[in-house]
Amino acid sequence: MAELEFEIEEPDTDTEPETDALVRESFAAVDTAVLTRLVEHAFNRMRVSQSTYLSIAIVNEREMERIHLEWMDLPGPTDVMSFPMDELTPGTDTEPATGMLGDIVLCPPGGRTPRRRGRALNP
Repeated sequence: MAELEFEIEEPDTDTEPETDALVRESFAAVDTAVLTRLVEHAFNRMRVSQSTYLSIAIVNEREMERIHLEWMDLPGPTDVMSFPMDELTPGTDTEPATGMLGDIVLCPPGGRTPRRRGRALNP
């Protein structure tokens, strides 16, 4: 099994009730078992050792906006950011790549208010 570390924050709730419900639903829908299977599949396809470390953080809009500004100097939140650590050499069937991949930061679609994403609440 891939060595994963998950961190899931509480969603922002400083919004109107309809948006708050959407945000909470998006965060509740985060399934770490599905994410783990997805990472394991990607590791297998890319010949990366299952002992390779990867951190996945699920953050709210406010935190993603802070990270986006700090690291990319861009205002506003985004869907995903990645912070690679090791440059892995390509693995083989007999000798998979190992190391620390780094961090992936995700902001669920409901974690960003629809207005910020340029979409209506009820498309």
